[in-house]
Amino acid sequence: KLLMLSGVGPKLDLENLGIKVIHELPVGETLYEHPGVIGPVFIVRNPKDNIVNIHDFDSIPALFKYFLLKDGPLSSPLTEAVAYVKSPYSPKEDPEWPDVEIIQIGIQLGDDASPGAQNYFRVNDSILNSYFKPLFNTRAFMFLPLLMHSRTKGSLKLKSTNPYNHPLFKYQYFEDDRDAKALAYGIQVAINITRQKPFVDMGVEPYAVKLPGCESFQFDTFEYWECHVRVLTLNFYHYVGTCKMGPRTDASTVVDARLRVHGMQKIRVVDIGIIPEAPTSHTAAVAYMIGEKGADMIKQDNGLV
Repeated sequence: KLLMLSGVGPKLDLENLGIKVIHELPVGETLYEHPGVIGPVFIVRNPKDNIVNIHDFDSIPALFKYFLLKDGPLSSPLTEAVAYVKSPYSPKEDPEWPDVEIIQIGIQLGDDASPGAQNYFRVNDSILNSYFKPLFNTRAFMFLPLLMHSRTKGSLKLKSTNPYNHPLFKYQYFEDDRDAKALAYGIQVAINITRQKPFVDMGVEPYAVKLPGCESFQFDTFEYWECHVRVLTLNFYHYVGTCKMGPRTDASTVVDARLRVHGMQKIRVVDIGIIPEAPTSHTAAVAYMIGEKGADMIKQDNGLV
C-alpha cells in the first residue's frame, strides 16, 4: 500500500486515483492465500480425561491443577495435531509435495459463541444458532483443513489516496472447482483418521447435523463436503505475493533476490509480500526468516558485516 501511495505500482490504477506515477511496477497484481474450511465437527461420547464439556476447562479444579501442577485441560494447546496430505486435485506433480494441511483443535465454535469468535470465523447468525450453538454443552472438537496451493490468483488495489483506508482485496475463493474438491478430500481424510482405534475407543462420531445450505446433499458424501467447504469457508490471512520476488526480466515481479524494488534506489520490501507463491506452511515462521535475512542483506550491502 505504501509503495502505491508513493507512486510505485500499476500505472493506470495510480492515475485513476490522481497519484503521480514515479515508477510502474505490478505491485498488488499477484495475491495468494491459504483458503480453509471450518469443520468437520466430531462429538466425543466417551472422553478419557473426564472432561464433559468446555465448562470443565475453566473450572476451579482445572485452574488449581494448572497453576500448581502445570497439568490438566488448561495445559492443552488449542491446536493438538497437524497433518499434511496430497490430494488428487493438487497442481503439484511431485507426489511428496502436499497441498492440504489438516489442523485438529480440541474445541469447536459452539464452545465460544461470542461476537468476537463469530466475527473471526465469519459465521453468520443463522449458522451459529442452528449448527454450532446446539453443541455448547457437548464435548466436541473439529478439524480445520486449509489449502496450501490454491489455483486462484487474487489482487490488491488501493481504494483511495487516504493512507488510513484499507486496500481492496480481490480473491475469488474456489474460482477453480478443484480447490474446493481438494479441501473436501481433506475433510474425508480427517474423517478416516477418526475411524482409527484410539478415536473409536473414545466414542468419537461425526456431528451429523446438516449444515444450512447443504440440506439437499446426502450427509457424508463427497458432494456434501464440497458444499460444506463453500458454506464454511475460512480465511487464514496468509496473504503473499503482492510484491513478488524474481528477476527483472519477469514482468510479474516487484523486487529482486536481495529484496530491492526494481528500478528504484534504496527501497526494499522485507515481508511476506515478496513470496512468489503460497508456501507449504503457515506464514509466520517464513515472515521471521525473511525479516532476519533482509536485515542481513541490508547490513551486507552497507558494509556493516
